[in-house]
Amino acid sequence: MAVNDDLTYVFTPRGAADLAMVEKESSVESIEVVEGDGGFVLAVVSRLPKGSSCSRSNAYQVNRRFEGQVEVKITHAEVTESNIPCTADLPVLVTEIPLGGDYTGDKPFVVAVNGGGETFPKDGPATVETLAPIEDTAVVAPGEPGGEYVLKVTSGLLSGCAQFSAIHVARVGSEFQVDVTNLMPNPNGPIACTAIYGYFDSEVVLGGGLMAGEAYTVTINGDLTNFFTVPSDGRVMVEKEAPFEEVTVAEGEAGPVVSVVSRLPKGSSSSSFNGYSINRRFAECVEITVTHREVAADDVPCTRDLSAMLTEIPLGENLEAGRVYTVSVNGEETTFTAR
Repeated sequence: MAVNDDLTYVFTPRGAADLAMVEKESSVESIEVVEGDGGFVLAVVSRLPKGSSCSRSNAYQVNRRFEGQVEVKITHAEVTESNIPCTADLPVLVTEIPLGGDYTGDKPFVVAVNGGGETFPKDGPATVETLAPIEDTAVVAPGEPGGEYVLKVTSGLLSGCAQFSAIHVARVGSEFQVDVTNLMPNPNGPIACTAIYGYFDSEVVLGGGLMAGEAYTVTINGDLTNFFTVPSDGRVMVEKEAPFEEVTVAEGEAGPVVSVVSRLPKGSSSSSFNGYSINRRFAECVEITVTHREVAADDVPCTRDLSAMLTEIPLGENLEAGRVYTVSVNGEETTFTAR
């Protein structure tokens, strides 16, 4: 199914007698561009995580919204029940997607599959991989208990020559380290680039099975930090910006600390502290977003305690002494002078 010649869906129908299944993004092992009889074809290698008896190829979606790149989303369907025995074959799937006239093989072309990407042809002009500027991030909670958390990232492309390269995640205990990179022409080369700032949306699965009640941090390119907690019950909850009452900045043992007093608008029974994110994309401004989670349903009885929450956010030791900085918390600004 093609929509306005730019967005393409391919899907596999299921029979009425099939088990209840849910759609999930597939784990991609490799991508390659090969030349076929009708032009270039994108070959994506993925696996069925619950074996051939409990998961199957589902669909792919192709988005051509930007010139010089194609965004592909490949999904599979897997059974929702956890007590069904599944085969352990973990079959390999090769999905071939015609690129048509999008790719000619004579100039760099970015293919992003399920958030990760590569540039073709691989023997093109010399490039270097650099950390991408981060514009926005969000940790998306699963729609069901025990599901997978997903990190969504909007990164910047500094010029017309910049191309998204990859997004990688590594986990150590309760900390996730994420690197988002671009490909840029070798600075020693004679390539002139247009002064056009672009954006690229990518996402990566942080994983499932996170411990209820535990706090986790996600650091992106060493500067942007997301802090979130996993709900301790199975209710469906939504994330919202927390209403706050007071923001103060005080000097701590390891640098300035921002203290935010906020409240749980649906009481402690139906809302809970979720986390915060820090963005240092501007030299003299620190942007902080504090969030809470509350039950999605409107007909749930809630306590009226409206508990106050104190969130202490360290800013680190890398601030220049004597310089005035602005702290923006959920859009409200305050200033302080670093010591």
